[in-house]
Amino acid sequence: MEFKMSNKNQNSISSMPTWPIELFKKAIQEIPAYREHLQTNGLDIQRIQTMDDYPKIPLIHKNYLSGNPRRAVFTGGELPVSASCSSGSSGLPTYWFRSEADDLAAAKGYKYLIADVLNVKKEERVLALVCFAMGSWVAGTLTVDCLKLIAAEGYQLTIFPAGIEREDGLNALRILGPEFDRILIYGYPPLLLDFVKDAHERNIPMGEKVSLIPAGDKNSEQWRETIAALAGCPQEQVVSFYGSADALYMACETPLTLAIKKEALQNPALYQYLFGETHVASMPGMYQYDEDRLYLEAVNEELILTIDRTLPLIRYNLRDRVKIFNHHEMRAALNRFDLQNKKIFELLDTWKNPFVLVGSRTDVAVNYYGINIYYDNIKNITDHPANAALLSGSYLAYIENKYAESVQNFHIEFELNPGISVTQELAFKISAGALQGLKESSSEFRKLCDHLQSKADPIVRVVEYGELKTNGLYTGIYAVKGKKPRMINNKSN
Repeated sequence: MEFKMSNKNQNSISSMPTWPIELFKKAIQEIPAYREHLQTNGLDIQRIQTMDDYPKIPLIHKNYLSGNPRRAVFTGGELPVSASCSSGSSGLPTYWFRSEADDLAAAKGYKYLIADVLNVKKEERVLALVCFAMGSWVAGTLTVDCLKLIAAEGYQLTIFPAGIEREDGLNALRILGPEFDRILIYGYPPLLLDFVKDAHERNIPMGEKVSLIPAGDKNSEQWRETIAALAGCPQEQVVSFYGSADALYMACETPLTLAIKKEALQNPALYQYLFGETHVASMPGMYQYDEDRLYLEAVNEELILTIDRTLPLIRYNLRDRVKIFNHHEMRAALNRFDLQNKKIFELLDTWKNPFVLVGSRTDVAVNYYGINIYYDNIKNITDHPANAALLSGSYLAYIENKYAESVQNFHIEFELNPGISVTQELAFKISAGALQGLKESSSEFRKLCDHLQSKADPIVRVVEYGELKTNGLYTGIYAVKGKKPRMINNKSN
């Protein structure tokens, strides 16, 4: 997703919080690795006194974590109580740790979504089906832990950690669901759609008491309409949140963001201003976030994050492609266009947090069933000794969303070396090698295959030298040997 930026979209200095400067000064005192990072980058820390100076602070990336002794990046040099691993998509997983204080901070975001956005009352009996993968990935265990913290505040929550085992979740929905006033179902978007579709086909009661809470990928408004219709709930009760292993819960959709997105679909000028030239099927996510917990910047369209947690992240490059609007900037932007839905301005008076618009990551080839498959994963296939003499190294990888069938297809097209012809035997060999290569380089993909079996297999095609072309139809990456790979944007799926 490439945004066409009409302005810098930085938060105005007057609206900036001041806590990031205090966090910066604290990290200098308490985090040895961070002090060394600043020295290595030649920063005179005395030059950083106010938020006007904040953009002078050097960015940090994941190599800041991997390039230092693990305990050297934590406050007090001690590892927190919980650990999860992120993708492993670049060959090795990144391990992220979180303390009880980190969970408490994230739980505030979960509670905001439940209590403020979905208007769940303390006295309502609520069944929460957590259909994120459990175990080493952060989303499932974090969601369960945060919901337990919310329940400890007096909310009548019963949490069922179904994981991605669909039958377990469906049985809980069928047997337990009728006993509750509200039902919250968390899950990765493609798997959540499969879950709701199965429940619909089996006549398992859902209806207006169901709220659907996806995370892990952007969703089109077409997707929201489809899944809400299958569940029999209002579209406003399909609310996504934005999170990561790095920062845990970050932001969520609100009635205001939903109203703005729907207005933009009817207002081409507004759509282009906010989202650029992207097609509606790949509409970027729009969320609101709490600036008392997160400080976000857009630098070269990439998301730069500051968050105070046990592992403080100060100007950390999350690699998501974003636009950021504070509340005043969004109001001014909406005032420029003739809005059909005038109630948006009433919503602006209620939902006053800043906005982050999230497109594709800058370092991700494709997002498939909620997991990231990187450029290096596919390069691992083209560079394999068994393939090096056959493949030129150029490829096209993309996701095809089939909403009517509630499936995603992962396509890879490989270009052959000059002089090599396409044969059925060769195509089969490359296809088998691609599946094996992805399993070897991505722990997330291996786990997906364990769950989905052959449904997770990529659809592989080989083309003769010079015939590889982007068709501009799907979201993915176009890599030409010897050139920097580039993202391509969904136009019609």
